[in-house]
Amino acid sequence: MTIKRSLLLALLGTSLLLNAQDEKVRWKTYTGTEKNQDGGFWYHKFVKGDAGSIVGLRVLTKSPVIGGMNQVSIDRTLVAFQLDGMKEVKADKTKLLWGEGPVSVETIEHFNKQFRVIASKADPETGKLLVIQQVLGPRSLTGKGAELLAEIPFDRLGKTNAYFKPNITVGFTTLVSVDSTKMLLQLTPESTVHSAGCPIYAHLFDKEMKSLWWNKLSPDPGAKSSRIMSTKVDPTGAVWYLIKNVSDPDPKTKGEAGYNWSIYRLDSAGQTTALLDLPGSEFVQDARMDMRLNGTITVAGVYSDAEMDRNVSVGVFQCTVNGAGKEPKFDGFKLYPFAKRIEGKEEKPQVNMIMDRLLLKKDGGTFVIARKSGEETHYVSDLSGKKTPKTEQVDGAIHIFELAADGSQKWYKQLEREMGSANNALGQILPMVYENNLLLLLNDAEGNIEKRKQKLPIAPVDDFKDAILVEYKSDGTDKSKVVLTEPRRLGIVAGSAWQPTAGLVVLLGAEKPKGSVQPVAITLSGEAKK
Repeated sequence: MTIKRSLLLALLGTSLLLNAQDEKVRWKTYTGTEKNQDGGFWYHKFVKGDAGSIVGLRVLTKSPVIGGMNQVSIDRTLVAFQLDGMKEVKADKTKLLWGEGPVSVETIEHFNKQFRVIASKADPETGKLLVIQQVLGPRSLTGKGAELLAEIPFDRLGKTNAYFKPNITVGFTTLVSVDSTKMLLQLTPESTVHSAGCPIYAHLFDKEMKSLWWNKLSPDPGAKSSRIMSTKVDPTGAVWYLIKNVSDPDPKTKGEAGYNWSIYRLDSAGQTTALLDLPGSEFVQDARMDMRLNGTITVAGVYSDAEMDRNVSVGVFQCTVNGAGKEPKFDGFKLYPFAKRIEGKEEKPQVNMIMDRLLLKKDGGTFVIARKSGEETHYVSDLSGKKTPKTEQVDGAIHIFELAADGSQKWYKQLEREMGSANNALGQILPMVYENNLLLLLNDAEGNIEKRKQKLPIAPVDDFKDAILVEYKSDGTDKSKVVLTEPRRLGIVAGSAWQPTAGLVVLLGAEKPKGSVQPVAITLSGEAKK
């Protein structure tokens, strides 16, 4: 090989590397042009419509759970929006017809290129719950007649005729598999306020909405409560759950957590499970699960040491799940410590840390995001100088780790903030990944952008002021910008967010924490710098 050819190949390789590193994401926000166009309602769910539109299920309640509620009293309504300007195309109180008596709308879904309304109706004569769907146009909100999907015996749900009332939703929710070929209809204690004795029921359908199988999950029988933290459906049709089983909500013995974390696999044959147990004396405090298109599973979370206080955290962990055998197995554990916090002149470990998000990158790597969030008590003085204790929700720094496909740490950054409020709604964040790019949307104050650049103490925030979008580059450096300013400034309600497609995120915005909400859409697409 000649020197010229070697030099040419070297330069070409360098150019390709720079181009790969210079890839970035293009984003655009869409907010409503009409003030309070929703009339003070809430949105239970948003899904993709057609090109340039989304459809929401609007309800007269701020509860994210509508199972067990009367659909008339919550005024459930389908609303179609055009993305450009977030203009309301049509609102319709769709009534599904099936025999005599009301049909209760449970949820909405976009599956196999069609917008679907999923509903239920109890049939006391046969002792069965009918699951019904209607396919509608995503803008016209009209379509053909309803179709019967399944008949579920009441006793399969652990209920009798007396449980089912006219116009009362049961609490079904839906989830599309990671490869978009199957749809899960599920009923969990978290999906209904009418949940006493509610089973973790799973019913899987194929692309033609033909029933494939149904089953019920049984978590740890020794647990006083079980909370589903993550649910995914793999390409084979198996449903995976990451569950926190609580045996003692208030343990008194040092070193005893009072809970465990387990992963469960459920299909037509039954369930298998594996305990999430870190090596050594470390234990899991909080965790989340995500799944790639091929079905491979990654789990990440916050961990501590058995010798530390319960609210103290050491760092984050990440591992994989081997689901090829008869029982799932955790593998490839790696630990990544947090930086110490400064209290006075002392370095101390982080406290009140929660796992916020595990995001999977296209190149096989991940973003693991944890943040400080919890109640704290401090003393405040009145006009006479008397100090009294005050307990409030405090949300602090966000800790972001970028990990390579082999689990090695590429970078670790902290985004400092200080937020105090009556609940955790103000401090919730919305991290988003598009291919290999990370965006972070949060409530903040515009003045804190420059303070962070100058490494100055940031200003505390106790109300909706500004929505800030932070873009992270491949080396961990970032750029912040105020968004959602037109036609008026909105804060974000990050606890109500949906991602109908890889390039579309929908959430709720509001001018104040208890104010009327507005739907906000964010589109993401790739772009290479020139």
